[in-house]
Amino acid sequence: MSRKIVFTGGGTGGHVTPAIAISESVREMYDSVQFRYVGKKGKAEEGIVPKEWSVYGPSEQNVVFVSTTSGSAKSPRVLMTLAFGCIQAAAFLLRFKPDAIVATGGYVSAPIVFAAGIMNKIGLLKSKIMLHEANAELGRMNKMAIRFADKVAVSFPGTKGVGQKKMYVGYPVRNRLVVEEEGDQNESRRIAREKLGIPQDAKVVFAFGGSQGARTINRGIVDALPLLLTDPKVIVLHGTGKKLQGASYYGKADVEKRLQSIDVSGLETGWKDRYRYTDFIHNMGDYYAATDLVICRGGAGSLVEVCANGIASISIPKANLPGDHQAVNACVLEKLNATKVVYERVDIASGDRVESVDPSELSHLV
Repeated sequence: MSRKIVFTGGGTGGHVTPAIAISESVREMYDSVQFRYVGKKGKAEEGIVPKEWSVYGPSEQNVVFVSTTSGSAKSPRVLMTLAFGCIQAAAFLLRFKPDAIVATGGYVSAPIVFAAGIMNKIGLLKSKIMLHEANAELGRMNKMAIRFADKVAVSFPGTKGVGQKKMYVGYPVRNRLVVEEEGDQNESRRIAREKLGIPQDAKVVFAFGGSQGARTINRGIVDALPLLLTDPKVIVLHGTGKKLQGASYYGKADVEKRLQSIDVSGLETGWKDRYRYTDFIHNMGDYYAATDLVICRGGAGSLVEVCANGIASISIPKANLPGDHQAVNACVLEKLNATKVVYERVDIASGDRVESVDPSELSHLV
């Protein structure tokens, strides 16, 4: 008997990657499974899902796009966009008739979850709905969607506000990102460094801020380079983030501009060979295997992937998010001695109200 499963959630890679990991395990459980991913055009899911699911069939059959947007539920524009998205989602659900829907949060998942929940209640659909909450604090979308869910799977056992539907399952990590056998780690590191052209005795720092990048990490790393690279064995790998539709920040362009302003007079002429940046990284498994220290945000996906690989890390959580969930995630792991936390700050005296970290503090902690 063939199973039909819909995954939804996106906008950023943090919502997409757990869905990909779940789909890998589902594929191992059933001989015949049909997947569909419902997301928003121009966001992370448009690029990630077809690449990850290419082994399952033609990519154009795997991703379905609906209208959705973020913003206040009191905004007429937001409400009209979501209403249209729900109509599109309902039409898709009536055609596909999934056995189950797995939603990983974010505004992108709203049309499918709301449409499916209403259709289930009036008898037009019989799809089980599971929400997965990646963070220690329940996200805004998942809070609203609990009423429609059969189960709410959480990554942190202390997540509150879920009630009787709560299941602690942890955070799903894609198989290819983790070296499972401890004895294989040294060999995996050797192979990964050969692939990436990194000397076996190098001290590798890998910094990234997610699929769309993080300005604080990007600028902090570039400003710290004159200190970090004084050690000739240090190599810095940097994922700056790619330009996503509707995003005001483009990490790679910001990094390239910032590089022109730093003082590298104290570094040897070949320092650029030891600083390597790119906008997006598809082979994260190789980067993790080659790395000694990770610098990342406080998103659950990044932190758990790093922990699953047993890598030391510095977390710079993004401030002022709903429930400060990145800071909560990072603090939970810092209490377990699994990461060190550096908090963003705003230097109002300088007139620059953009969040930042002190490059000297960061480099000394590294």
